[in-house]
Amino acid sequence: MSLNWEHIPIADCGEPLLSVAEAGLAGAPAYFAMGLSADPVLRLRSGVLRRLQAVQAALRPQGLQLLVLDGHRPRAVQQALYTRHLDALRQAHPEWDEPGLHAQAARYVTPPDRPGRRVLPHLTGGAVDLTLADAQGQALDMGTAFDDFTARSATLSLDVPPACRARRHLLLQAMMAQGFANYPEEWWHFGWGDPMSALLLGQPQAVYGEVE
Repeated sequence: MSLNWEHIPIADCGEPLLSVAEAGLAGAPAYFAMGLSADPVLRLRSGVLRRLQAVQAALRPQGLQLLVLDGHRPRAVQQALYTRHLDALRQAHPEWDEPGLHAQAARYVTPPDRPGRRVLPHLTGGAVDLTLADAQGQALDMGTAFDDFTARSATLSLDVPPACRARRHLLLQAMMAQGFANYPEEWWHFGWGDPMSALLLGQPQAVYGEVE
């Protein structure tokens, strides 16, 4: 799915980046574990954290909680992630030419130096990657692993077991109830306030720009 949010204006509201853990949310920093980031602390804009706290409160009676996998992403981490994905595609498809490889890689991971310099969701602190966990913090099966860049990761994919589809639907509804937008290609990606989310939600402008 190709989205173009370059035309969405940004009026940054100045909200700070705060720690996910200090907001009382569980985290498992995926890119730190992969060696793509040297920082184990997950951070998000304060307004996003308030909304996530409300989602978590709604899930608790069902014995569930959120498990945050990624939040604000510095430009260097975005570049490392893109390079990793591009290299994996290059090894898996040696028959593809370079333009084809880059086009396919950008379907799931946008390069930070892309012409036009779109303000990427995670660079704003408004986008969050997360999953559902049980009361003990154990991640639940959602049908694919996080960052499984295949069609099965689409939020509404029918190519996953019914129980996994039900969990995805539960997460989607809980997040949408607090105003989040989901990127349809990735069941784990949600955002509020960033330009891509503003586009998906039909909002006239974004309230979060890039922060380092």
